[in-house]
Amino acid sequence: GTIANTNTIFNIACAIIMLPFMKLLGNSSRKIIKDKVTPEGKYDDKIAGLNPVFFNTPAIAFGGCYDCLDAMLHASSDNIEKSIGLVRKFDEKVFDEINEEEENIDHLTDCVDTYLVNLSPHVKEDLHVRIMTEYHRVVKEFERLGDHAVNIAEDARELVEDETEFSEQALSELDVAFELTKKILNYTTIAFERRDIEAARHIEPLEEVMDDLTNTLHDNHLSRLREGNCSVRAGIVFLDILANMERIADICSNIGIAIIARIKPETAVQAHTYTSLLHQGGDSNFNEEYIAAHTEYFEKLSGEIN
Repeated sequence: GTIANTNTIFNIACAIIMLPFMKLLGNSSRKIIKDKVTPEGKYDDKIAGLNPVFFNTPAIAFGGCYDCLDAMLHASSDNIEKSIGLVRKFDEKVFDEINEEEENIDHLTDCVDTYLVNLSPHVKEDLHVRIMTEYHRVVKEFERLGDHAVNIAEDARELVEDETEFSEQALSELDVAFELTKKILNYTTIAFERRDIEAARHIEPLEEVMDDLTNTLHDNHLSRLREGNCSVRAGIVFLDILANMERIADICSNIGIAIIARIKPETAVQAHTYTSLLHQGGDSNFNEEYIAAHTEYFEKLSGEIN
């Protein structure tokens, strides 16, 4: 009883003595023990799947890579769509979102790249080698898609900063190019996610149409310049956006070829020959799809101009 009473008196005395310092102690404890949890990265759950423990089971290791790559492809595609929207209506908040997401894409690229390099010595089976080759190719391409989204967003911001506007005709022409770009990106996403060789084969004829379209829009722009219907500054931005659209289509073509090469290994060693034959009219399916898409988008272009 004596021990218990002494302990009680001691605790009460300490509480009375410390009472004036409660606020100070509270502030100190909050600095030492944070109330707010440090926010996690947006894709930390995906990156967690890149675990070295899976190196001896490449099929599982590739599953983690796929999740990260798929996140990269969607993030880059979303950024491209957002940047396209900024051309007609600039929004600083959306511009910041694009740049923030680009940092995430770059981080994912570094993580996947490093993981694939470390995984490489453990990959022996032919199928796994083909998957490794495909992932090595597409990881850089997905990153480049994000880079072009940022480029277009910066072009849109430049228009605002220079107080320059596109003519309605120029905007209408870009709308047609943007629509084609979205279709190419859609086929690219389907081809990668489903390992769909038919979707991958749709990309190449559309990429060829994009080349034709950008050449035509380039010529139309020069005509507007000569006629004084477009400022030189706006013209430079217009051409830069066109160049980014064309490069996005080229990147999607590379992704499509990488997917086809994984499914049909015989095309891997002759990728350049494969695309050359297509562009030279050596495939009837390619020719039909190219003609149909060319007609569709150039009719839209004609309708927009009229």
